[in-house]
Amino acid sequence: MLTSDKIIEYALSYVIGMAFSDFTNSIVQDIFVPLIITLFDYKSIYIQNGYGYTILTSPNNTHVQYASGVIAQMQGAQVILWSNFANSLLNFIIILILSYYITLLKISFIRGVRGVRGVNKITKSCAYCFSEIDIKASRCLHCTTWMSVSEEV
Repeated sequence: MLTSDKIIEYALSYVIGMAFSDFTNSIVQDIFVPLIITLFDYKSIYIQNGYGYTILTSPNNTHVQYASGVIAQMQGAQVILWSNFANSLLNFIIILILSYYITLLKISFIRGVRGVRGVNKITKSCAYCFSEIDIKASRCLHCTTWMSVSEEV
């Protein structure tokens, strides 16, 4: 049976799963793949810094600086995009924090609603098996004892 609580849980798990998928794709595509290609292909690798893209290894040991990652990739360089990885990591952490607080809000809301229901008294106890039954019930659901309308224990 699908309740509103389950729908919220499914939605949160879907959002967390998508954020984790984005994070893992970013770490693989932006960091691991350029390193692996460089190890097996002996090409130059460029690392992103604050001012541009600086060459990390070069066949002739020269350090070349490019204005953008697109230019470095057009030159045939493998570019490590630290900013993309940091962005996906930050997104993942923000989504985890928000989903944690949404879950806390949901739990506190449910507890608040149940507390209000307890004040309005929607259940009564069976005099024989002491289980909780609906206040309008004429028979106990668990032990099948007949309950009188005026009987409230």
